[in-house]
Amino acid sequence: MKALSLDPELVEVHSALGALLWTDWDFSGAEKAYTRAIELNPNYADARHMYAHLLLELGRIDEALRECQAYLALDPVSDAPMIHIVGHHAWAREYDDAIAWGVKLRQLHPDAVGWNLCEAYYGKGEARGGRGMHPQAGRWCSDTNAGRRPQVGVRTRRHRWPVPRAH
Repeated sequence: MKALSLDPELVEVHSALGALLWTDWDFSGAEKAYTRAIELNPNYADARHMYAHLLLELGRIDEALRECQAYLALDPVSDAPMIHIVGHHAWAREYDDAIAWGVKLRQLHPDAVGWNLCEAYYGKGEARGGRGMHPQAGRWCSDTNAGRRPQVGVRTRRHRWPVPRAH
């Protein structure tokens, strides 16, 4: 709070405050901090990135994906925003969209982390070679934790990480 009192216009302070409030389960406060950071500097990728995660946790999938797209627009050659788009679609159980983005990601960045893509294949029940599966997906999934230990980090129709509720 000292930094905020010294410079209330510093975008990094608002973004860091958003992260702090989020870990304190103050989702409303976190959202205000992230939106203020984005208002101060719409091109600050970290705020867009973290705000997208917060929106996802709150179940506001469409807004989270819009923030991911804004994050991608800020750094279109980086793999990180695309990894998040794949993950957010998988989280929302939009497996076909996650797979489409994941295949695009792997084409642009062959060494990119593929567990979000594998998560989508597992969610569709296609991780072991289902119809329509990308020919390289078996190799991608075997190179990740999702391929070696499918129970870790995989959200399927029967299992979904809980969304915390504000108290």
